[in-house]
Amino acid sequence: MAASIRYNIIQEVKDAVEAITKANGYLTDVKSVSDKLTIQHPESIDKNKFPACFILDEDETKEPLSFFGGAGEDMMSTFTVSITSIVFSRTGDTILPRTNLLQDIEKAIVTDAAILALLIEPASPTTVETDQGYFGNYSVFKQTFEMQYIYNHTGGGV
Repeated sequence: MAASIRYNIIQEVKDAVEAITKANGYLTDVKSVSDKLTIQHPESIDKNKFPACFILDEDETKEPLSFFGGAGEDMMSTFTVSITSIVFSRTGDTILPRTNLLQDIEKAIVTDAAILALLIEPASPTTVETDQGYFGNYSVFKQTFEMQYIYNHTGGGV
C-alpha cells in the first residue's frame, strides 16, 4: 500500500529542515532532525547535535470537497505540522541563533517545491511559541504551519 499524502508531507518537511545549512544559503546549520514523538530534555542531547529540530504532525480537520453541489469522494484536509527546535549557547546568548533558525525554518517550509507539490497552497506559518528563557543556555521554541491537501477518502488518503 502506498504511503498517505499526510505521511509524505511530513517526510518532505523533514527533508526540508535537514537541508537547512549555510552551504544551502541559510543562516544556520541544523545538526539534528527527528520525526519521533519524543522530545528529549535539552541537557540530555549531545551538544554536537544543536540546533536540533523535532517534527510532529498535529491536529487535522477534514471536510468533503464537492464540485457543482454533488457528493464526491474527495476530502480537503487541513492539518498542523509543528517543529520544536532547540538551540544551545555556552554563554546563554541564544537570541540570534534562535531568530536565525526561526527565519530559516519558515523559509524552508514555505518555499520547498516538494512540499508545495503535495499541497493545494503554500504552507502557512501560524504561530511561534518560545520558552521565554527558562532553560538557561538553551532556547526551546515551537513553530506551527497549516498544511492543506486534497485526498480521496475511499483510497485511505493516498
